[in-house]
Amino acid sequence: MTDKSCILGIDIGTTSVKAVAFDMNKNVLVKNRDELNLIVESNYMAEQDPHEVYEKLTLVMEKTISAAVSQGRSIAMVGFSSAMHSLLLVSSDGTPVGNAMTWMDGRAARTANEIWNTKTGRELYYRTGTPVHAMSPMVKLVWLQDVMPSEFQSTGKFVSLKEWVWYQWFGVWEVDESIASATGLLNLQTRQWDEQALEFVKVRTSQLSQIVKTKFSRRGCQEERLLDAGLTKNTRFGIGASDGVLANLGVGAVQSGSIALTMGTSIAVRLLSEKPQTHEAIRSFCYILDDSRFVVGGPSNSGGIVLDWIYSNVAVKDMSMTQAIDAAKTVSTDGLYCLPYVSGERSPLWDSEARASFVGLTLQHNGLHMLRAGIEGILFNAYWIASELFEQVGKPHVLIASGKLFEVVWVRQLLADIFDIPVRVNFLSDASILGAVDLAEHSDCQSGAETKQLEAERPVQEALQSENVKEEVFFPKNPLQYKHKYQQFRKTAAAFQELSRAWDLRRK
Repeated sequence: MTDKSCILGIDIGTTSVKAVAFDMNKNVLVKNRDELNLIVESNYMAEQDPHEVYEKLTLVMEKTISAAVSQGRSIAMVGFSSAMHSLLLVSSDGTPVGNAMTWMDGRAARTANEIWNTKTGRELYYRTGTPVHAMSPMVKLVWLQDVMPSEFQSTGKFVSLKEWVWYQWFGVWEVDESIASATGLLNLQTRQWDEQALEFVKVRTSQLSQIVKTKFSRRGCQEERLLDAGLTKNTRFGIGASDGVLANLGVGAVQSGSIALTMGTSIAVRLLSEKPQTHEAIRSFCYILDDSRFVVGGPSNSGGIVLDWIYSNVAVKDMSMTQAIDAAKTVSTDGLYCLPYVSGERSPLWDSEARASFVGLTLQHNGLHMLRAGIEGILFNAYWIASELFEQVGKPHVLIASGKLFEVVWVRQLLADIFDIPVRVNFLSDASILGAVDLAEHSDCQSGAETKQLEAERPVQEALQSENVKEEVFFPKNPLQYKHKYQQFRKTAAAFQELSRAWDLRRK
């Protein structure tokens, strides 16, 4: 590699595909993205057209490669990030049988509940680390046997979108350990397909991809459009990992003393672990990062979507969302609590029928009070997940937060007070892509062997000093005040759950 070499990072998300070219110091040179269509033709359906995903990914890669080459750069390697839990049925010749089900597809919710309420369901969770939920490919496979029995029986391979794209490039079926560990079919101890899980879903090992390490890479890309844009047959592609674990790597939250909180439409809490761990109460996930590290955490539906709903329906109408959040600093919730479950909930409740509620409303409350209560409710709910994880891996020394909400100063301080630990607010975009680039840079072609220590294995404080990680630190100021409010939030949530169950029984 030379001073003119650069690295291409790519990501397949739920709503978009992205490509970013970095120089060897991880400074962004070029970036492109394109939106993906989510197919929602019926209730709880959420699919993607694999051909659209591939074509749009190819297009953003072409644009980014061409722009980098026009700057006199050469692409030394490619790092690959992708969303978890997609499931695509393909024929024996690799042709997709319909669309890919995404993690958002909730049609298998009843199947998930039935599996979870069995001894087998819990045993599968303990061995695989994937929560038994409609998002899980394991659950989707059981559901598909009932609704599409003939298609299921004739399927050649059951793969993720990432695997299918990889197959288009190299003509081989391979899956990284990280994506495989999010299927509900991989045994975390052996790092091989779990025999009991395969028997349960009636799938053969030959119908799944070969498992490779997250630092595995290949040369010999067959996509002519990428070669015409500036790649060569010798360009190394790192297979990478899932977007969740790569986000931790990208922001430097890969030390035992750090926790990552990432928020977009949804929100996730993630910590590093050196061994597989599960937690039945909150059904925490446990996914592979590399040979010696796992990322454990909890995904919550209750993120930015909650604030979008409050702003659209009850907040002050003569303000932008940003202005309203800024103004919410000036009000106190005064006994008002928001249970933020407007779209059901994964962790910590794992109840797709969960409902949101404002408790404690008075005539003195207005839209700003409700917006602030919504923000507090989101963060209390995230802390609920985190506090359960702390029992497993210990309380961290620093929280690294990323997401647009945390660009607001008073929200950063609120986060530090609720979690009662210093908060480093990270403004880095495309953290998953940066993590994928890091893995690619330290991979070994077609072996997966580590060539040197990962950059992000330095102490967190040092890693966060890079040009790509602009951050500020906020220390707790009023933790006792919010400890009491959090306890009240938990009591309110428990009481409302009991009330909801009573209503459900009456409806039945």
